[in-house]
Amino acid sequence: MKSISETLDNVNEKFSTKDILYKPASFWENSTKELVKIIKKDGIKDFRNNALMSQFFVPKYGHPTNSFNEEDIKEIYNLVNKKGVKKQQLAITEMLSGYSHALSDYRVFIASNNDEINPKLENFSESSFGNPKEQFEFNNKKYSRSALNYLLGLSFLKKHLDKDDKIETVVEIGGGFGTLGEILSYNPKSKYIDLDISPTSFVAHKYLESIYGKEHI
Repeated sequence: MKSISETLDNVNEKFSTKDILYKPASFWENSTKELVKIIKKDGIKDFRNNALMSQFFVPKYGHPTNSFNEEDIKEIYNLVNKKGVKKQQLAITEMLSGYSHALSDYRVFIASNNDEINPKLENFSESSFGNPKEQFEFNNKKYSRSALNYLLGLSFLKKHLDKDDKIETVVEIGGGFGTLGEILSYNPKSKYIDLDISPTSFVAHKYLESIYGKEHI
């Protein structure tokens, strides 16, 4: 069995020989070099709480997406805890952590989704593979921003489908760490095809392997 370093080196070597049309653009080419270094050093067991990966393919509701750095957040918490009442403390905590935004998205998803139309979504609960730094629980189910982004999009798509419509094969270009594939795993006949660059494709492969099992990837 190849090591993570060997696998990534092999993929990157193949990319380097391809026509420019199929190579990552300069932005991603430079960024992925740093991501590869992280994965080679630490693996992917904690990829969902790595700061650099959060900037590229692990979206968040709270830091860094909310434009507050961690030092500012600590300072605000300390100030509110010293001078604020419990209601103010809770409001600030829910805003800065991203909980309020996530709850709003979750409510829209539940209100808009129709599970009489496939793909069925309401039983979905997200995996914690990759040790996510940010994951919220609503109605005993887990969601990250990535999951709720897709669930909202799929709920919108289903507004334009009929009960007899079947979506069994989905191709995604640039699938991040594989969230859409995970959502579709709750629909037994679904096939998910993810086209992406390295090392994101490697992370998605391992993520979905942990959900579907190696024999189904």
